[in-house]
Amino acid sequence: MVIPKNKILPTVFVTGGTGMLGSHLLLYLLQNGYSVHALKRKNSDLSLIQRVFHYYSDEADVLLQKIIWCDGDVLQPKTIEDAMQGCSLVCHTAALVSFHPEDHQKMMKINIEGTKNVMKTALKMSVQKVVHVSSIASFGRANSSGFVDESCHWTDDTNSSCYSISKYESEKIVWDYYQQGLKAVIVNPSVIIGAGDWRKGSAQLITTMYRGLKFYTQGINGYVDVRDVAQVMIALLENSVVGERFILNGGNLTYQTLFTYMADGLKVQPPKYCVAPWMADVAWRVAKCWSFFTGKKPIITRETARTAMKKYEYSNEKICDTIGYQFIPLEISIKETTAIFLQDVAKGELSF
Repeated sequence: MVIPKNKILPTVFVTGGTGMLGSHLLLYLLQNGYSVHALKRKNSDLSLIQRVFHYYSDEADVLLQKIIWCDGDVLQPKTIEDAMQGCSLVCHTAALVSFHPEDHQKMMKINIEGTKNVMKTALKMSVQKVVHVSSIASFGRANSSGFVDESCHWTDDTNSSCYSISKYESEKIVWDYYQQGLKAVIVNPSVIIGAGDWRKGSAQLITTMYRGLKFYTQGINGYVDVRDVAQVMIALLENSVVGERFILNGGNLTYQTLFTYMADGLKVQPPKYCVAPWMADVAWRVAKCWSFFTGKKPIITRETARTAMKKYEYSNEKICDTIGYQFIPLEISIKETTAIFLQDVAKGELSF
């Protein structure tokens, strides 16, 4: 984006700024000339956002100083209101992503009640626009072409994950406030690929591959580069469209192809053994039993094992047609992300 001289861009309020997506979003907002207020807990670890800024910018320290950090919590409405003062735009990225049963109650509270607090405050403060980050997990079954697109609505399913339910309920809240006059759009990223906390979420897949992953499943899923998600969100802030939701998906890959791309980037051997459904069913039970002895959360859960066996393919046609966006090819995304991982390994920032 070319910023006209003497033009002052609106201030953007961002939740979840210390996470993988939030940190990339803050970087791109600042690079595009926006001012930002970022909500964080009082004792939040800022090391991830510091690393992300240094990955991509020679002026990282200067940009980091421009962030106005506001201590608070999405479950504390007064802190949201204080932090949102002077902001015209809102990006709500804060959410808890977990497939562990012990996190379910906390996740439902943060993802649903937290979203309500942000939307309620945004309406009260008469902000110009809100971009809410949801997930492809909130969609239903594929259409007649075999792809999931924005016409595929939620269907009640006893096998739906708690995370899926929390994101679906969060979207309902956004639409409720939209009906009350809040100008909002929703983005639904697929599995986000990018540099982040290598011990958590999708970034942990790269760590697992580096340490020696031997198995893959026959499932298919959608993936998107974190930089694409951040840049599309900014484009939607600047676009007049409201009352819509958009799937953000860079492409669909089999797990075997995904892991092969990762292995190539990490210069390790790709997985050799295909996991049958009954093996996945055994694996999550063994992992659960092992966690009782180690005290650590299992890497494989019933929900992740079930998802890994399914075949999901997602369409990005709507967002591409709306703003003319071109996504980073997944092979390039994974190559660049694994290169950053190896840089961190070389610096001694990761221990195994």
